[in-house]
Amino acid sequence: MDANAIVDTYSRQPGLLTIGTDPDEWCEGFEAASALWRVQFQELEAREIKQQVDVQELVAWREGTVGWIACQVRAAIEGRGPFLGRMTAVLREEGLIGASSSGMLPWECRTRSPLDSR
Repeated sequence: MDANAIVDTYSRQPGLLTIGTDPDEWCEGFEAASALWRVQFQELEAREIKQQVDVQELVAWREGTVGWIACQVRAAIEGRGPFLGRMTAVLREEGLIGASSSGMLPWECRTRSPLDSR
């Protein structure tokens, strides 16, 4: 997985909102959300940090042109973990319009080390 694969799922329409596990990860609009992902993946690559995220359970619904998903995930970074988390997303036909994640990493792993995406 890379930043482009994630960013390509995002709608370019107004109203995109992504909320990450870090209190500062509140991104409104395509430019802000895509910039965050690109910086985070550049940092992972530059530091050769290996990560793995596995979906444990996934549920999805659709009504008309809008759908939403929720999943539980298990993540490992540099052999640490597993860390449990949850992700939700709302989608329209042209792409993802809202996403939120919670849990994942213990607080000490969510500080600015080893990644500094600000």
